[in-house]
Amino acid sequence: MTDTTSPGSQPPALTEFEQRRPFSRPRTIMERAPAVPQAPAPKAGAKDVEGQYIPLSLRRMESVAKYKVVQFAHVIKDNGNGYDNLYLSLTLQNSAGNSANREYRIARDDVWTDLQALTHTIIDGLTFAKQTGSWIELSDFEARTYLSLVLPSAAGKKNMRVTAEKL
Repeated sequence: MTDTTSPGSQPPALTEFEQRRPFSRPRTIMERAPAVPQAPAPKAGAKDVEGQYIPLSLRRMESVAKYKVVQFAHVIKDNGNGYDNLYLSLTLQNSAGNSANREYRIARDDVWTDLQALTHTIIDGLTFAKQTGSWIELSDFEARTYLSLVLPSAAGKKNMRVTAEKL
């Protein structure tokens, strides 16, 4: 059976039999695939810390916010399972001037294998932000237990994603 449609015209409608037996005749690609709405093109800033685009469904689940650091405290201690974790307590101020308290338990992972280096990097960024009044960005994704941070430094912004649990 040959397709008698001309370019730009619609293919012939399916008969009742063809609708029940979807592979009874060759169909065009548009007939085979259901209409799927196109996702919007990724916008600037819609990349994760490795430069990969984050799927739209995941971006909606994250809560991304900019804050100024009012004060912070940290301690490294055993998490109860024999592993040391960084416990971080933050007092922040959002752009509207409202205070926000955040607490996280941060663990080593495949990227950050040295907890001391991870602690040093985070504390340096928070100290710099507090001293200069710079903004930090926090984005926690509880379903995957990670925290994305954008921390300022004298050399520019430091993007990082760490394994963390919001307490």
